[in-house]
Amino acid sequence: MNSYLWTAAYLAWLLALGGRGHGDPIVDLCGENITDANLKEELGKLTRDKIVIDLCDNQLKNFHRDLFRRFDRLDKLVFDGNPDLGFPADGSPFLVIKSLRKLQCIKCGVEKIFNRSLKDLPKIERINLTNNRITDIERDAFNRNRELQQIDLNHNLLERLPNELVEGLTNLEQLDLSFNQKLNVDGDQPFLYSSTLKELKCEGCGFTVIYEQTFAKLPNLRKLDLRRNFIVSVQNNAFQPISNLEKLWLQNNQLVSVYAELLDNDKLQLCLDNNTDQLLCEIQKIKSWQTFLCQNESQTEVDCAQFTEPPTEPTT
Repeated sequence: MNSYLWTAAYLAWLLALGGRGHGDPIVDLCGENITDANLKEELGKLTRDKIVIDLCDNQLKNFHRDLFRRFDRLDKLVFDGNPDLGFPADGSPFLVIKSLRKLQCIKCGVEKIFNRSLKDLPKIERINLTNNRITDIERDAFNRNRELQQIDLNHNLLERLPNELVEGLTNLEQLDLSFNQKLNVDGDQPFLYSSTLKELKCEGCGFTVIYEQTFAKLPNLRKLDLRRNFIVSVQNNAFQPISNLEKLWLQNNQLVSVYAELLDNDKLQLCLDNNTDQLLCEIQKIKSWQTFLCQNESQTEVDCAQFTEPPTEPTT
């Protein structure tokens, strides 16, 4: 189900709840100049049956984690645009809400996710921490969040991840790490371990070489987005362990070649636009080469003769 249909269905469900005597289940407290000092007072005005509370564009920084505990039906909590709001620096839990399924804090001030930051959100399914200042995530940060299906961490400052970070999250299907511009992996080792992940986005990250082991421990991956990295090399059989892969985005890198088996995989939609002229000349040798160009842009003429080795003179 695409995001538009999912949102429409979700709103219809909320409206149905409101029509059965629960009052308005959605509370919009955006831009109300709410601070840590008066948050308790503002929440005290609300009945405990709220489903969604939106606190975007306020001045929250470091409130007590138990303030939302009494909302025992709370499903979604939004903190977007509180630029100084982060997780407690002592590593203690950020919130205690047993019912919460969706946490969103876009353009907040989160710098690190500790092992205990999210431990008291046992039913959380979706976490969106886009556009924060996250530089570090501890190995067991999501260990207590076994219902997680989707994690958005794009536009942060990550450089390395513990490769066991999402191992054991058997419901996780989508992970977005795009635009962590220095995010890479050390040598020929697995980037992440996950038996269930279906979609990994790392557009605008810092990958330079895709080794045989880089994505080998993501066997159920269907979509892999590696656009706008700095990839100069894909080692032989680098994507062979991902036998279920359906779409691979490699546009806007610095590739000069890819291994033949990858080009011959007719079950894979492979996108290679805007790499080097040498790669373009290589794929043009294939009859269906235009299928590798996914952006529908006009192609500049390339002199492929420059990449052809001259015949060797016989020795006498």
